[in-house]
Amino acid sequence: MFLSCFKSITLLVACVVLFSFGGYANGDNLRNTDPSLPLEGSITSCVKEVRENLFLAQLEFEQAERKPEDYSFDGCFLRVTNAPSPRPIPEPINHLEDDQKSFAAANSTLDWIAKKTNTVRKKLKTDAARKTLDSVMKECRIETGDIEKALNRWSKKLPKRYPVDAVDIALHDRFHEASSKAFSILIVHMKPEILAGSADEQADMETLCDYFCAVDSVLDDFFEERGFYGALRNKFVKCYDGVPQADIIARSKILKYINKFGQRALAAVDDPDDYEEQYAVVDLTKNYELAIQLGFVNKTHPDMNYYIFSKVWRLYHFSKHAPELFDLCEQNDRKTIEGALRVGGWIVWNQAEQNIWVDPKGCISIRLKNNEKIFTVGFLAENPKNAKYKEGLDTYILGDRRTEMLKFSVREGQPFIIAGSLDDANTPYWLTLNRYERHARMSGAHGQYR
Repeated sequence: MFLSCFKSITLLVACVVLFSFGGYANGDNLRNTDPSLPLEGSITSCVKEVRENLFLAQLEFEQAERKPEDYSFDGCFLRVTNAPSPRPIPEPINHLEDDQKSFAAANSTLDWIAKKTNTVRKKLKTDAARKTLDSVMKECRIETGDIEKALNRWSKKLPKRYPVDAVDIALHDRFHEASSKAFSILIVHMKPEILAGSADEQADMETLCDYFCAVDSVLDDFFEERGFYGALRNKFVKCYDGVPQADIIARSKILKYINKFGQRALAAVDDPDDYEEQYAVVDLTKNYELAIQLGFVNKTHPDMNYYIFSKVWRLYHFSKHAPELFDLCEQNDRKTIEGALRVGGWIVWNQAEQNIWVDPKGCISIRLKNNEKIFTVGFLAENPKNAKYKEGLDTYILGDRRTEMLKFSVREGQPFIIAGSLDDANTPYWLTLNRYERHARMSGAHGQYR
């Protein structure tokens, strides 16, 4: 047992080392990610590459483990023991009692599903979700009348040849069939217009998925959480590819759920090889999401390559925390904002008409204007935190617009990362084809605090 675990751990470490040199979470992959390419095809290529790498890692591990010497069994002996007596065959009455317990458990399951359905129905806000829920519930109501009649008949007179396991098999098959049909209904509900729809439609979609996951885990013996969330993600990927490339708002919304459900699939994995595969896919889809957010920035510009893609983890940190920081500033007054930043370990530099706050990692800046109640959340390509300066900040870096080259922007509720200035001489990072939209994007980067 210990040797088996040790081999799995060793192989996993070998895979991690292998991926650290040629893996997915790096600047080159993000720089070269084109979100207009079919995501399904990119995932297929990604999985193929991971499996090839895992095969090579396994091969190297096995070669390193081989010993040239032969093992001898001289002196070994086999201990012969008497075989245990066969277990007594249960009487038909015992089989009947077991079947009655199985039938009672099945009815309890059906009652629990009905109560769960009623509870969930009260949470749903859209008619489409309620209709889907009712259709799912209809499939979950399996027919058990014939089984009940048979058990009643057998309880009065046991058959000479009792049908052992027949009840368990029938219940299992019916539950499994109900699960498959119900899941088919759930999948049909997952349309692009739902995934990229209103806040109510999206909330109902997540509620239905959570409901089905809970129900199916007691309905189907074959249920596997990793497989369930993986299947949903695969459907979301098809939805993404089916949305026109120009509709980046819808694609951005769908990618949010592709990543969210991909993370759930990853969290449910217990096999090292499957973990590497799922991890790589999640990494790829996250790159797609970030590439869409950067869609208005020229990623080929020399400054972008130098400042961002050499240390891409800084950009990931910014993209992860910028939305919540934007909400913090937009929903609170200045005193509350500055109090929260101070508690969070941020450092401030008072510059003319504004205060510039820098986060503990030196990746994010928040500018609070003194008079206009305007704020911006910006990305710092270089870390300005330096203990040798009076304020603890290198103000030259903060004053250099090339280092604060990106800002967080919201458009129709979706996050985007845009060039930090309209002055092309200072920040020439707008793609030429998208410059007609830059004023709208720039206005979204300037929020107002209360």
